[in-house]
Amino acid sequence: MNIASLALLALASCAPIALAAQPAPPVPPSPTVAAPPASLPQAPVHNPPYGTFKMELPMIQRNVLAGVRGRLGGMAIDARNNILYVAATAAGSIEVHQVAGSKQVQSVGDLPGPQGLVFIPELRLLVASCATDGSCRVFKAGDDGRLTFERSVPFGGEAGPLAYDTATGHCWVGHGVFVSCFDPRDGSKKSEVALQGIGRPIAIVAESLGPRLFALTASANEVVVIDRSTSTVTARWPLSEGGPSAIALDEVTKRVFIACRTSAKLLVLDAADGREVARLDGPAEPGSLWFDARLRKVYIAGNQGHIGVIAQTSADEYRPVTTEASAPGSRMSLLVPEHRRLIVSCPPQ
Repeated sequence: MNIASLALLALASCAPIALAAQPAPPVPPSPTVAAPPASLPQAPVHNPPYGTFKMELPMIQRNVLAGVRGRLGGMAIDARNNILYVAATAAGSIEVHQVAGSKQVQSVGDLPGPQGLVFIPELRLLVASCATDGSCRVFKAGDDGRLTFERSVPFGGEAGPLAYDTATGHCWVGHGVFVSCFDPRDGSKKSEVALQGIGRPIAIVAESLGPRLFALTASANEVVVIDRSTSTVTARWPLSEGGPSAIALDEVTKRVFIACRTSAKLLVLDAADGREVARLDGPAEPGSLWFDARLRKVYIAGNQGHIGVIAQTSADEYRPVTTEASAPGSRMSLLVPEHRRLIVSCPPQ
Protein backbone atom coordinates (compact mmCIF):
# COMPACT_ATOMS: atom_id res chain seq x y z
CA MET A 1 0.00 0.00 0.00
CA ASN A 2 1.28 3.44 -0.90
CA ILE A 3 1.64 5.65 2.16
CA ALA A 4 2.86 9.14 2.89
CA SER A 5 4.90 10.06 5.92
CA LEU A 6 6.03 13.01 7.99
CA ALA A 7 9.48 13.48 9.46
CA LEU A 8 9.43 15.52 12.66
CA LEU A 9 12.70 17.27 13.50
CA ALA A 10 12.97 18.73 16.99
CA LEU A 11 14.76 22.08 17.26
CA ALA A 12 15.92 21.98 20.89
CA SER A 13 16.75 19.23 23.36
CA CYS A 14 13.32 18.47 24.67
CA ALA A 15 11.29 15.29 24.73
CA PRO A 16 8.22 14.86 22.52
CA ILE A 17 5.07 16.13 24.17
CA ALA A 18 2.86 13.24 25.20
CA LEU A 19 -0.92 13.51 25.40
CA ALA A 20 -3.24 11.71 27.74
CA ALA A 21 -5.38 9.21 25.93
CA GLN A 22 -8.84 10.52 25.14
CA PRO A 23 -11.83 8.39 24.15
CA ALA A 24 -12.89 9.10 20.59
CA PRO A 25 -16.41 10.56 20.44
CA PRO A 26 -18.90 8.90 18.08
CA VAL A 27 -18.87 10.27 14.55
CA PRO A 28 -22.20 10.59 12.72
CA PRO A 29 -22.35 8.65 9.47
CA SER A 30 -20.95 10.71 6.62
CA PRO A 31 -19.68 9.80 3.15
CA THR A 32 -16.85 12.31 3.52
CA VAL A 33 -15.47 11.41 6.96
CA ALA A 34 -13.75 8.12 7.63
CA ALA A 35 -12.17 6.91 10.85
CA PRO A 36 -9.05 4.75 10.53
CA PRO A 37 -9.60 0.99 10.85
CA ALA A 38 -8.99 -0.49 14.28
CA SER A 39 -6.24 -2.70 12.87
CA LEU A 40 -4.23 0.20 11.43
CA PRO A 41 -0.57 -0.43 12.37
CA GLN A 42 1.19 2.38 14.18
CA ALA A 43 4.38 3.83 12.75
CA PRO A 44 7.65 3.05 14.48
CA VAL A 45 9.29 5.95 16.29
CA HIS A 46 13.06 6.28 16.12
CA ASN A 47 14.87 8.79 18.31
CA PRO A 48 18.60 9.00 17.48
CA PRO A 49 20.88 10.35 20.23
CA TYR A 50 21.59 14.05 20.36
CA GLY A 51 25.23 13.61 19.38
CA THR A 52 24.36 12.31 15.92
CA PHE A 53 23.24 15.77 14.78
CA LYS A 54 25.30 18.80 13.88
CA MET A 55 22.80 21.28 15.37
CA GLU A 56 19.78 21.48 17.68
CA LEU A 57 18.11 18.39 16.22
CA PRO A 58 18.14 15.67 18.86
CA MET A 59 15.19 13.71 17.51
CA ILE A 60 13.75 12.53 14.23
CA GLN A 61 10.39 10.80 14.41
CA ARG A 62 8.59 9.36 11.40
CA ASN A 63 4.82 9.49 11.52
CA VAL A 64 2.98 7.60 8.80
CA LEU A 65 -0.21 8.74 7.06
CA ALA A 66 -1.53 5.35 6.04
CA GLY A 67 -3.42 5.05 2.77
CA VAL A 68 -2.57 8.56 1.54
CA ARG A 69 -1.36 8.63 -2.04
CA GLY A 70 0.24 11.43 -4.03
CA ARG A 71 1.30 14.97 -3.29
CA LEU A 72 0.84 16.56 0.12
CA GLY A 73 0.06 20.27 0.54
CA GLY A 74 0.22 22.56 3.52
CA MET A 75 0.10 21.67 7.20
CA ALA A 76 -1.27 23.27 10.36
CA ILE A 77 -1.11 22.28 14.00
CA ASP A 78 -3.17 22.55 17.15
CA ALA A 79 -0.13 23.03 19.38
CA ARG A 80 -2.07 22.76 22.63
CA ASN A 81 -3.40 19.30 21.81
CA ASN A 82 -0.50 18.22 19.55
CA ILE A 83 -2.82 17.52 16.61
CA LEU A 84 -1.43 17.89 13.10
CA TYR A 85 -3.58 18.67 10.06
CA VAL A 86 -2.20 17.74 6.64
CA ALA A 87 -3.68 18.73 3.28
CA ALA A 88 -3.47 15.64 1.08
CA THR A 89 -3.86 17.54 -2.18
CA ALA A 90 -3.82 14.61 -4.61
CA ALA A 91 -6.02 12.42 -2.41
CA GLY A 92 -8.55 15.22 -1.86
CA SER A 93 -8.56 14.99 1.92
CA ILE A 94 -7.43 16.55 5.18
CA GLU A 95 -5.62 14.06 7.39
CA VAL A 96 -5.92 14.54 11.13
CA HIS A 97 -2.96 13.08 12.98
CA GLN A 98 -2.00 12.78 16.64
CA VAL A 99 1.70 13.56 16.65
CA ALA A 100 2.68 12.20 20.07
CA GLY A 101 1.28 8.72 19.45
CA SER A 102 1.70 8.66 15.67
CA LYS A 103 -2.01 7.95 15.41
CA GLN A 104 -4.44 8.80 12.64
CA VAL A 105 -7.52 10.41 14.17
CA GLN A 106 -9.69 11.22 11.15
CA SER A 107 -9.67 11.60 7.37
CA VAL A 108 -11.98 14.24 5.89
CA GLY A 109 -12.41 13.44 2.20
CA ASP A 110 -14.19 14.62 -0.93
CA LEU A 111 -12.34 17.95 -0.91
CA PRO A 112 -11.44 19.58 -4.26
CA GLY A 113 -7.65 19.78 -4.12
CA PRO A 114 -6.95 21.11 -0.60
CA GLN A 115 -3.72 23.16 -0.54
CA GLY A 116 -3.28 25.74 2.22
CA LEU A 117 -4.23 25.23 5.87
CA VAL A 118 -4.54 27.65 8.79
CA PHE A 119 -5.49 26.64 12.33
CA ILE A 120 -6.92 29.42 14.53
CA PRO A 121 -6.58 28.24 18.15
CA GLU A 122 -8.65 30.97 19.80
CA LEU A 123 -11.60 30.14 17.53
CA ARG A 124 -10.94 26.38 17.30
CA LEU A 125 -11.28 26.69 13.52
CA LEU A 126 -9.33 25.10 10.68
CA VAL A 127 -9.43 26.88 7.31
CA ALA A 128 -8.50 25.02 4.12
CA SER A 129 -8.08 26.53 0.66
CA CYS A 130 -9.19 24.29 -2.21
CA ALA A 131 -7.51 24.79 -5.58
CA THR A 132 -9.94 22.92 -7.80
CA ASP A 133 -13.10 24.93 -7.06
CA GLY A 134 -11.49 28.07 -5.61
CA SER A 135 -13.22 27.80 -2.25
CA CYS A 136 -12.11 28.02 1.37
CA ARG A 137 -13.61 25.40 3.68
CA VAL A 138 -14.01 26.16 7.38
CA PHE A 139 -14.12 23.39 10.00
CA LYS A 140 -14.71 23.40 13.74
CA ALA A 141 -12.02 21.45 15.60
CA GLY A 142 -12.70 19.48 18.76
CA ASP A 143 -10.12 19.04 21.49
CA ASP A 144 -9.50 15.54 20.15
CA GLY A 145 -8.69 17.00 16.73
CA ARG A 146 -11.78 15.84 14.90
CA LEU A 147 -13.20 18.26 12.36
CA THR A 148 -16.82 19.22 11.78
CA PHE A 149 -17.68 21.09 8.60
CA GLU A 150 -18.96 24.64 9.16
CA ARG A 151 -19.12 26.43 5.80
CA SER A 152 -17.65 26.92 2.33
CA VAL A 153 -16.60 30.39 1.16
CA PRO A 154 -16.41 30.64 -2.66
CA PHE A 155 -13.74 32.61 -4.53
CA GLY A 156 -12.86 32.94 -8.21
CA GLY A 157 -9.82 31.11 -9.56
CA GLU A 158 -7.49 28.60 -7.94
CA ALA A 159 -7.34 29.13 -4.17
CA GLY A 160 -3.89 28.60 -2.70
CA PRO A 161 -1.88 30.42 -0.01
CA LEU A 162 -3.51 31.43 3.28
CA ALA A 163 -2.53 33.90 6.00
CA TYR A 164 -4.22 34.77 9.29
CA ASP A 165 -4.56 38.35 10.55
CA THR A 166 -4.33 38.13 14.34
CA ALA A 167 -5.41 41.74 14.80
CA THR A 168 -8.77 41.37 13.06
CA GLY A 169 -9.40 37.63 13.21
CA HIS A 170 -9.71 37.55 9.43
CA CYS A 171 -8.11 35.24 6.86
CA TRP A 172 -6.40 36.28 3.63
CA VAL A 173 -6.36 33.94 0.65
CA GLY A 174 -4.59 34.11 -2.68
CA HIS A 175 -6.85 33.01 -5.55
CA GLY A 176 -6.73 33.56 -9.29
CA VAL A 177 -5.09 36.99 -9.66
CA PHE A 178 -6.52 38.31 -6.38
CA VAL A 179 -5.77 38.35 -2.68
CA SER A 180 -8.97 38.51 -0.64
CA CYS A 181 -9.96 38.86 3.00
CA PHE A 182 -12.83 37.08 4.77
CA ASP A 183 -14.08 36.37 8.27
CA PRO A 184 -13.87 32.61 8.99
CA ARG A 185 -16.45 32.92 11.78
CA ASP A 186 -19.31 33.65 9.40
CA GLY A 187 -17.80 33.49 5.90
CA SER A 188 -18.38 37.17 5.17
CA LYS A 189 -16.03 38.70 2.61
CA LYS A 190 -14.27 41.90 3.62
CA SER A 191 -12.07 43.05 0.75
CA GLU A 192 -10.38 42.04 -2.49
CA VAL A 193 -7.06 43.20 -3.93
CA ALA A 194 -6.57 42.73 -7.67
CA LEU A 195 -3.17 41.62 -8.99
CA GLN A 196 -3.96 41.81 -12.71
CA GLY A 197 -0.75 42.29 -14.63
CA ILE A 198 1.24 40.95 -11.70
CA GLY A 199 0.24 37.29 -11.57
CA ARG A 200 -1.26 34.52 -9.47
CA PRO A 201 -0.24 34.63 -5.79
CA ILE A 202 1.68 31.51 -4.73
CA ALA A 203 2.81 32.56 -1.23
CA ILE A 204 1.66 35.22 1.24
CA VAL A 205 2.65 36.24 4.75
CA ALA A 206 1.13 38.89 7.01
CA GLU A 207 2.77 41.12 9.59
CA SER A 208 1.48 40.72 13.13
CA LEU A 209 2.96 44.06 14.24
CA GLY A 210 1.86 46.08 11.23
CA PRO A 211 -0.75 46.35 8.45
CA ARG A 212 1.22 44.89 5.56
CA LEU A 213 0.88 41.62 3.70
CA PHE A 214 3.68 40.39 1.42
CA ALA A 215 2.90 38.23 -1.63
CA LEU A 216 4.87 36.29 -4.23
CA THR A 217 3.34 35.61 -7.63
CA ALA A 218 3.89 32.81 -10.10
CA SER A 219 4.90 34.97 -13.07
CA ALA A 220 6.78 37.95 -11.56
CA ASN A 221 10.14 37.99 -9.83
CA GLU A 222 9.06 40.47 -7.21
CA VAL A 223 7.48 40.94 -3.82
CA VAL A 224 4.06 42.61 -3.85
CA VAL A 225 3.36 44.68 -0.73
CA ILE A 226 -0.29 45.10 0.25
CA ASP A 227 -1.67 47.40 2.94
CA ARG A 228 -4.35 45.31 4.67
CA SER A 229 -6.01 48.37 6.21
CA THR A 230 -6.70 49.96 2.80
CA SER A 231 -6.63 46.82 0.60
CA THR A 232 -4.22 48.44 -1.85
CA VAL A 233 -0.89 47.51 -3.41
CA THR A 234 1.64 49.97 -1.97
CA ALA A 235 4.91 48.66 -3.43
CA ARG A 236 6.45 46.13 -5.79
CA TRP A 237 10.01 45.08 -5.02
CA PRO A 238 11.97 43.41 -7.87
CA LEU A 239 14.12 40.42 -6.94
CA SER A 240 17.64 39.69 -8.15
CA GLU A 241 16.87 35.97 -8.55
CA GLY A 242 14.13 34.14 -10.43
CA GLY A 243 11.56 31.62 -9.33
CA PRO A 244 10.56 32.90 -5.88
CA SER A 245 8.67 30.12 -4.12
CA ALA A 246 8.40 30.83 -0.37
CA ILE A 247 8.45 33.81 1.98
CA ALA A 248 8.93 34.46 5.71
CA LEU A 249 9.33 37.46 8.05
CA ASP A 250 11.47 38.56 10.97
CA GLU A 251 9.50 41.40 12.50
CA VAL A 252 12.14 42.20 15.13
CA THR A 253 14.91 43.11 12.67
CA LYS A 254 12.35 43.95 9.95
CA ARG A 255 13.66 41.53 7.35
CA VAL A 256 11.85 39.59 4.61
CA PHE A 257 13.20 36.20 3.53
CA ILE A 258 12.61 34.85 0.01
CA ALA A 259 13.53 31.35 -1.21
CA CYS A 260 14.20 31.21 -4.98
CA ARG A 261 14.31 28.14 -7.20
CA THR A 262 16.12 29.29 -10.35
CA SER A 263 19.53 29.30 -8.71
CA ALA A 264 18.57 27.97 -5.23
CA LYS A 265 19.15 31.17 -3.28
CA LEU A 266 17.91 32.73 -0.07
CA LEU A 267 17.38 36.48 -0.43
CA VAL A 268 17.11 38.76 2.60
CA LEU A 269 15.34 42.08 2.06
CA ASP A 270 14.91 45.16 4.22
CA ALA A 271 11.19 45.28 5.04
CA ALA A 272 11.22 49.08 4.86
CA ASP A 273 12.05 49.43 1.18
CA GLY A 274 12.78 45.99 -0.31
CA ARG A 275 16.53 46.58 -0.50
CA GLU A 276 18.50 43.32 -0.70
CA VAL A 277 20.86 43.04 2.28
CA ALA A 278 22.06 39.43 1.95
CA ARG A 279 22.10 36.51 -0.47
CA LEU A 280 23.04 32.92 0.38
CA ASP A 281 22.95 29.49 -1.20
CA GLY A 282 20.02 27.28 -0.26
CA PRO A 283 18.75 23.78 -1.02
CA ALA A 284 17.62 22.98 -4.55
CA GLU A 285 13.94 23.45 -5.45
CA PRO A 286 12.86 25.12 -2.18
CA GLY A 287 9.21 24.64 -1.35
CA SER A 288 8.84 26.10 2.13
CA LEU A 289 10.66 28.58 4.33
CA TRP A 290 10.48 29.52 8.02
CA PHE A 291 12.17 31.94 10.39
CA ASP A 292 12.67 30.76 13.97
CA ALA A 293 12.48 33.91 16.09
CA ARG A 294 13.78 32.20 19.22
CA LEU A 295 16.85 30.50 17.74
CA ARG A 296 17.34 33.21 15.06
CA LYS A 297 17.56 30.63 12.30
CA VAL A 298 16.08 30.20 8.83
CA TYR A 299 14.88 26.76 7.71
CA ILE A 300 14.40 25.92 4.02
CA ALA A 301 12.96 22.59 2.86
CA GLY A 302 14.03 21.57 -0.63
CA ASN A 303 12.38 19.13 -3.00
CA GLN A 304 15.62 17.20 -3.55
CA GLY A 305 15.70 15.96 0.03
CA HIS A 306 17.65 18.60 1.93
CA ILE A 307 16.82 21.06 4.72
CA GLY A 308 19.02 24.13 4.76
CA VAL A 309 19.65 25.82 8.11
CA ILE A 310 21.00 29.38 8.15
CA ALA A 311 21.77 31.41 11.29
CA GLN A 312 21.08 35.12 11.64
CA THR A 313 24.03 36.80 13.39
CA SER A 314 22.73 40.33 12.82
CA ALA A 315 20.00 41.94 10.73
CA ASP A 316 22.22 41.92 7.64
CA GLU A 317 24.60 39.04 8.40
CA TYR A 318 23.84 35.34 7.98
CA ARG A 319 25.86 32.13 7.92
CA PRO A 320 25.03 28.60 6.80
CA VAL A 321 24.87 26.23 9.76
CA THR A 322 24.20 22.83 8.25
CA THR A 323 22.21 20.89 5.68
CA GLU A 324 20.12 18.04 7.05
CA ALA A 325 18.78 15.19 4.93
CA SER A 326 15.06 14.51 4.58
CA ALA A 327 13.97 12.63 1.44
CA PRO A 328 13.53 13.51 -2.23
CA GLY A 329 10.13 15.10 -2.73
CA SER A 330 10.05 16.67 0.75
CA ARG A 331 9.29 20.28 -0.11
CA MET A 332 6.54 21.17 2.37
CA SER A 333 7.23 21.87 6.04
CA LEU A 334 5.79 23.48 9.16
CA LEU A 335 7.64 25.20 12.00
CA VAL A 336 6.07 24.60 15.42
CA PRO A 337 7.87 27.00 17.79
CA GLU A 338 5.89 25.80 20.81
CA HIS A 339 7.28 22.28 20.39
CA ARG A 340 10.71 23.19 18.99
CA ARG A 341 9.96 21.18 15.87
CA LEU A 342 10.17 21.47 12.15
CA ILE A 343 7.73 19.06 10.50
CA VAL A 344 8.64 18.02 6.96
CA SER A 345 6.33 16.07 4.68
CA CYS A 346 7.96 13.07 3.00
CA PRO A 347 6.91 10.92 0.03
CA PRO A 348 5.93 7.24 0.43
CA GLN A 349 8.66 5.10 1.91
